[in-house]
Amino acid sequence: ATARGPRAAGGGAPGPGEELCCLCGDWRIFQRVAGHRYSTEDVATAWVAAGVALGRGGAVRHVDLGCGVGSVLQMVAWRCADAGRGYAGVGVEAQRDSADRARRSVAYNGARCEVVDGDLRAPPDVGAAPDLVTGTPPYFCVARDGAGAATTTFGAFPDCEQSAGARYEFRGGVEAYCAAAAALLGRDGRFVVCEGGLHVNLARVAKAADAAGLEIVDHLPVVGRAGKPPLFGVWTMRRRRPDDPPPPPPPPPRDALVVRDEAGRRTLRYEALLRDMAML
Repeated sequence: ATARGPRAAGGGAPGPGEELCCLCGDWRIFQRVAGHRYSTEDVATAWVAAGVALGRGGAVRHVDLGCGVGSVLQMVAWRCADAGRGYAGVGVEAQRDSADRARRSVAYNGARCEVVDGDLRAPPDVGAAPDLVTGTPPYFCVARDGAGAATTTFGAFPDCEQSAGARYEFRGGVEAYCAAAAALLGRDGRFVVCEGGLHVNLARVAKAADAAGLEIVDHLPVVGRAGKPPLFGVWTMRRRRPDDPPPPPPPPPRDALVVRDEAGRRTLRYEALLRDMAML
């Protein structure tokens, strides 16, 4: 990655079973070797969110729900700092393992963020209402049997508890994230959220937005490989006001972002995104 943008403060080293991985520019992120790691979903969500934030003018106040190891939180922080924009970010994370790694990464990078322990279904006080909220919900459904044991129709639960919590909806899916974002957002704020498993989950996004009093204003489908259906999507939403007219139907999606061509090579458009985030 290029060293463009803000410099990392440095300090700290990976522990056993841990890596210090490249993030944006000079910034790094602590990740568990056999645990949850940031993904293309995180990169695309952060890129869309940063574009939304920078397009609105003024300082950015950002809350990342279920921030995990802090990838989206810090990618947005890096992009705003790179653009010379004032920024303050808060990540909310229920898994202490992930939250602790995110805090160490924030300290290593000198990012203008804090990470607080908390469940997005009852989020802690994050101060003034944010003008940007982000979320990358898990999207594998979880059901409970009569004894309260968790089951799923999406494969088998990972052995790693950290990964399981990031992939499976133990604390809710896109519905819980939309409800939390609507409760936090400032008057003209925006919520940027990712959803995958679209062969079964696509309709959930619009229903979740409507139930939370949010209106979809943008939708970017992301295709993993040319010729395949969308792997996931990134939606931008705004909070409806009581005096707003009934919301219009969601806008048609943008042209899909294709990550790799038929031969498996990164597309020029995806490489431009990576360069924008100083990841290439």
